[in-house]
Amino acid sequence: MASEMYDSKAAAGGAVSKETKRGKEPAIHSIAALQRDRGFAGRFEVSGGVYEFEYIPAKAEVVNGKLNLLGDLWVTGPQKKKQVRKTVRLALQSTQGGLGGSPTLRMALPASAEAAAARQKQVGASAGGDRPLPVTDSTGALGFVGVMYLRFEPLAGAQLGVPADLSRVQLNARLYPANGTEETLQYLYSRITEALYGPSPDAPAANVFVKDLNQLLSRES
Repeated sequence: MASEMYDSKAAAGGAVSKETKRGKEPAIHSIAALQRDRGFAGRFEVSGGVYEFEYIPAKAEVVNGKLNLLGDLWVTGPQKKKQVRKTVRLALQSTQGGLGGSPTLRMALPASAEAAAARQKQVGASAGGDRPLPVTDSTGALGFVGVMYLRFEPLAGAQLGVPADLSRVQLNARLYPANGTEETLQYLYSRITEALYGPSPDAPAANVFVKDLNQLLSRES
């Protein structure tokens, strides 16, 4: 289940408090982004200045039952100066289900296709009776992820040229594929989420999907 709904208006401003307990430095609590090729891009405002950012994951792994991404975070400030923080970790906290047609594999990933088919049979065979709500709004074999809510590791605003507290920032990443790479990524993120966070967790299947996700993330754009 999603901890909060995706707000398209937040893509420009994000969620920022007026001040923190440590002083007058504003704290950014969440920033919104849209899927862009292998990564996510968006912008937020601090003290009237607009900051554009891009996060490009290079590796995925499962840590304590949660999907983690490792990648580079780029931030461009009002003066168009770009700063980067390498190997930034994101941990998936929750998701929101998508609307419309379910994503499909647009690339040859036979291991994931086979694992997904096995998962559908397994879940279908165990269906019936009272079951907990799934992690996404859409249910059954056609359910998929529309928004991922991920938590950044603590970041230093000064290192990224941002005059704000970035110690607890959530990334609200909307998946709205515009090409085959993005649709395949949405498919894999959806299958990983279902295997890790769904009513019938399946770590071996999740590992298959994560392996193919890493194969895709390692490709050159």
